[in-house]
Amino acid sequence: MDEAESKPSSALERLASVSLDCQDVILVSEEPHLGAAPMTTDPETLFWSLAAELQRDDPRLQEGTIMSGRCLRVGPEFLALVDYKGSGLVVKLPKRRVAELIETGEGRAFGPAGKVFREWVAIPVPDRERWRALLLEGITFVGAAVSGA
Repeated sequence: MDEAESKPSSALERLASVSLDCQDVILVSEEPHLGAAPMTTDPETLFWSLAAELQRDDPRLQEGTIMSGRCLRVGPEFLALVDYKGSGLVVKLPKRRVAELIETGEGRAFGPAGKVFREWVAIPVPDRERWRALLLEGITFVGAAVSGA
Protein backbone atom coordinates (compact mmCIF):
# COMPACT_ATOMS: atom_id res chain seq x y z
CA MET A 1 0.00 0.00 0.00
CA ASP A 2 1.48 3.35 -0.95
CA GLU A 3 1.61 6.29 1.49
CA ALA A 4 -1.25 8.24 -0.18
CA GLU A 5 -3.58 5.26 0.23
CA SER A 6 -2.81 4.87 3.93
CA LYS A 7 -3.59 8.48 4.87
CA PRO A 8 -7.18 9.30 5.83
CA SER A 9 -8.75 11.17 2.91
CA SER A 10 -11.58 13.02 4.60
CA ALA A 11 -12.01 15.08 7.72
CA LEU A 12 -14.29 12.38 9.15
CA GLU A 13 -11.71 9.68 8.50
CA ARG A 14 -9.01 11.83 10.13
CA LEU A 15 -11.27 12.42 13.13
CA ALA A 16 -12.04 8.71 13.38
CA SER A 17 -8.32 7.93 13.37
CA VAL A 18 -7.70 10.12 16.44
CA SER A 19 -8.44 8.75 19.89
CA LEU A 20 -10.14 11.41 22.03
CA ASP A 21 -12.05 11.49 25.27
CA CYS A 22 -15.69 12.05 24.24
CA GLN A 23 -16.04 14.88 26.76
CA ASP A 24 -13.59 16.92 24.70
CA VAL A 25 -15.44 16.59 21.39
CA ILE A 26 -18.19 18.86 20.17
CA LEU A 27 -19.89 17.68 17.01
CA VAL A 28 -21.03 20.36 14.60
CA SER A 29 -23.50 19.53 11.88
CA GLU A 30 -23.23 21.28 8.55
CA GLU A 31 -26.92 20.61 7.97
CA PRO A 32 -29.39 23.32 9.01
CA HIS A 33 -31.60 22.39 11.93
CA LEU A 34 -35.28 22.06 11.14
CA GLY A 35 -37.20 25.17 12.10
CA ALA A 36 -34.08 27.12 13.04
CA ALA A 37 -32.98 30.25 11.24
CA PRO A 38 -29.81 29.60 9.25
CA MET A 39 -26.61 30.78 10.88
CA THR A 40 -24.87 33.05 8.43
CA THR A 41 -22.30 35.76 8.27
CA ASP A 42 -23.38 36.92 4.82
CA PRO A 43 -24.61 40.47 5.57
CA GLU A 44 -27.35 40.50 2.93
CA THR A 45 -28.81 37.14 3.96
CA LEU A 46 -28.61 38.00 7.65
CA PHE A 47 -30.25 41.41 7.18
CA TRP A 48 -33.21 40.14 5.14
CA SER A 49 -33.70 37.19 7.49
CA LEU A 50 -33.92 39.64 10.41
CA ALA A 51 -36.19 41.93 8.38
CA ALA A 52 -38.60 39.05 7.72
CA GLU A 53 -38.69 38.17 11.44
CA LEU A 54 -39.32 41.76 12.47
CA GLN A 55 -41.98 42.29 9.79
CA ARG A 56 -44.04 39.44 11.25
CA ASP A 57 -44.28 41.41 14.51
CA ASP A 58 -44.57 44.93 13.09
CA PRO A 59 -46.78 45.54 10.05
CA ARG A 60 -45.33 49.06 9.64
CA LEU A 61 -42.10 47.53 8.35
CA GLN A 62 -41.84 47.26 4.60
CA GLU A 63 -39.25 46.95 1.91
CA GLY A 64 -38.37 50.05 -0.07
CA THR A 65 -35.50 51.46 -2.08
CA ILE A 66 -32.77 53.94 -1.23
CA MET A 67 -29.73 54.91 -3.32
CA SER A 68 -30.79 52.40 -6.00
CA GLY A 69 -30.81 49.51 -3.52
CA ARG A 70 -33.23 47.69 -1.25
CA CYS A 71 -33.91 49.01 2.22
CA LEU A 72 -36.25 48.55 5.15
CA ARG A 73 -38.71 51.29 6.10
CA VAL A 74 -41.02 52.07 8.98
CA GLY A 75 -44.01 53.37 7.06
CA PRO A 76 -42.67 56.07 4.72
CA GLU A 77 -39.43 56.62 6.67
CA PHE A 78 -36.09 54.93 5.99
CA LEU A 79 -34.88 52.57 8.72
CA ALA A 80 -31.99 50.46 7.44
CA LEU A 81 -30.11 49.04 4.51
CA VAL A 82 -27.38 46.49 4.14
CA ASP A 83 -23.93 46.28 2.64
CA TYR A 84 -23.90 49.63 0.86
CA LYS A 85 -20.37 49.53 -0.57
CA GLY A 86 -19.38 46.87 1.98
CA SER A 87 -20.65 48.76 5.02
CA GLY A 88 -22.59 45.92 6.71
CA LEU A 89 -25.75 47.00 8.53
CA VAL A 90 -26.60 50.68 8.09
CA VAL A 91 -29.32 51.78 10.51
CA LYS A 92 -30.94 55.08 11.47
CA LEU A 93 -30.60 55.93 15.17
CA PRO A 94 -30.53 59.09 17.31
CA LYS A 95 -27.40 61.24 16.73
CA ARG A 96 -26.19 60.65 20.28
CA ARG A 97 -26.46 56.86 19.87
CA VAL A 98 -24.64 56.99 16.52
CA ALA A 99 -21.80 58.96 18.14
CA GLU A 100 -21.64 56.42 20.98
CA LEU A 101 -21.35 53.46 18.59
CA ILE A 102 -18.64 55.23 16.59
CA GLU A 103 -16.75 56.20 19.75
CA THR A 104 -16.67 52.59 21.00
CA GLY A 105 -15.42 51.37 17.62
CA GLU A 106 -18.46 49.19 17.01
CA GLY A 107 -19.84 51.52 14.37
CA ARG A 108 -18.54 53.67 11.56
CA ALA A 109 -19.78 56.97 10.23
CA PHE A 110 -22.01 56.49 7.19
CA GLY A 111 -21.21 58.99 4.48
CA PRO A 112 -22.25 58.07 0.97
CA ALA A 113 -20.72 60.42 -1.59
CA GLY A 114 -18.66 62.05 1.17
CA LYS A 115 -21.54 63.56 3.16
CA VAL A 116 -21.80 62.05 6.66
CA PHE A 117 -25.35 61.27 7.77
CA ARG A 118 -25.32 61.97 11.51
CA GLU A 119 -28.37 59.81 12.26
CA TRP A 120 -27.01 56.80 10.40
CA VAL A 121 -24.34 54.34 11.49
CA ALA A 122 -22.67 51.43 9.71
CA ILE A 123 -22.08 48.25 11.71
CA PRO A 124 -19.65 46.25 9.56
CA VAL A 125 -19.44 43.01 11.56
CA PRO A 126 -22.39 40.66 10.93
CA ASP A 127 -23.81 39.58 14.28
CA ARG A 128 -27.40 38.34 14.39
CA GLU A 129 -28.23 39.36 17.96
CA ARG A 130 -26.44 42.70 17.77
CA TRP A 131 -27.99 43.63 14.43
CA ARG A 132 -31.43 42.61 15.69
CA ALA A 133 -31.05 44.79 18.80
CA LEU A 134 -29.92 47.77 16.72
CA LEU A 135 -32.77 47.31 14.26
CA LEU A 136 -35.22 47.31 17.19
CA GLU A 137 -33.63 50.54 18.48
CA GLY A 138 -34.01 52.00 15.00
CA ILE A 139 -37.65 50.93 14.77
CA THR A 140 -38.37 52.71 18.05
CA PHE A 141 -36.55 55.86 16.88
CA VAL A 142 -37.95 56.01 13.35
CA GLY A 143 -41.39 54.81 14.51
CA ALA A 144 -41.61 57.75 16.93
CA ALA A 145 -41.01 60.15 14.04
CA VAL A 146 -43.65 58.40 11.94
CA SER A 147 -46.27 58.60 14.68
CA GLY A 148 -45.34 62.21 15.47
CA ALA A 149 -44.29 61.46 19.07
